[in-house]
Amino acid sequence: MPGSLSSLPLLLAHGAAPALAGDGGGKQHTGIDVAAGGETFLLSFYGDHPAKRDRGGRLFRNNVLTGKSEHLGIPFAGDSWPMQRWDAERGVLVAIGECGLYENPALPADGVPSGAAWDGDDDQHSFGSLLVYDSDARRALRAGLPPGPLRPERRSLVLEPRSGRFFTSTPPSPSRLLEVNTAADATPADRLRDTGLTLDGPVRAATRGLSADGELILVTRRGTLYALGFEPLRLREVGPAWNDGAWITDLPLDPTGRWLHDVVDSTWTGRAYGVPLVRYDLAGGTRTVLAFLGPWLHEHHGYAAVGAYTAVVSPDGTRLFTQLNGCFTDDPDDARHEQPVLLDVALPAPWSRSPPGPSRP
Repeated sequence: MPGSLSSLPLLLAHGAAPALAGDGGGKQHTGIDVAAGGETFLLSFYGDHPAKRDRGGRLFRNNVLTGKSEHLGIPFAGDSWPMQRWDAERGVLVAIGECGLYENPALPADGVPSGAAWDGDDDQHSFGSLLVYDSDARRALRAGLPPGPLRPERRSLVLEPRSGRFFTSTPPSPSRLLEVNTAADATPADRLRDTGLTLDGPVRAATRGLSADGELILVTRRGTLYALGFEPLRLREVGPAWNDGAWITDLPLDPTGRWLHDVVDSTWTGRAYGVPLVRYDLAGGTRTVLAFLGPWLHEHHGYAAVGAYTAVVSPDGTRLFTQLNGCFTDDPDDARHEQPVLLDVALPAPWSRSPPGPSRP
């Protein structure tokens, strides 16, 4: 395995995690955006179905540097928030709920949701409420299902950092790319705009910064990479992140904007592949497996990994930090969502024979 790797127990501190417990609480389900001074906003994705439908996810203002946390209440009763992004510069928080789950006839009223019930590519029920929140004024500009046929997919939300434009996508496959109108005076009919662009499935994750070519890199739930360009808005297919159906939850770029990294993936599919850590050269269109984390972790630490949930590359591009779930066990096939770990991976330098291109650092 190139480089070195160490595992540490996952610790959540800074005052936010304890406040999520209790009625209406839950877990922080999505990556967060942090302002320069450490301020962030946390929306909770609450507990077990069906009791959660009677409450709503809670909103917290938190500072990751000081540990101070403030409870801001329930911005919208009846839905919780598995996906959120915050534009700190403009003070706009957008989140997607998952209320469509409750309308799925395949889900018993007293049952527990499962992938078979609501995670299919063509499932019309994989949508949620749309929340647009003014974080400066501390008030919701709008919340609930947008009127009309367009529905935001419950795990699909993208922020273009330069302009503050938000995008989501529709649940079915193929999926339509939608732009969220965050203006305070947006009419109900204009809250979601159809861009006219389509993908092979809903967007599952995106880079948080732009590539060297000024594009956001997206990955769909089918595991296909796309590049979203601006001025004019355009979309092109890049290629498979791994194999069909193996989607990614985070797509960190290196500081040059050329090298994309991902860990496959947060479901049992990633475990079947050995939880590979992949580097994708956006200039040359090639991908390299840097490590198969699954077998390495069990051989060296007795840890059976299910899959990865987040990843970030250090500012100098030399390290990748990722969080996995799984368990410590003697049996490599005895993987369970039980003991999360953090991994610190030393990334090898890109190979010297990289093909030239517009994104060459």
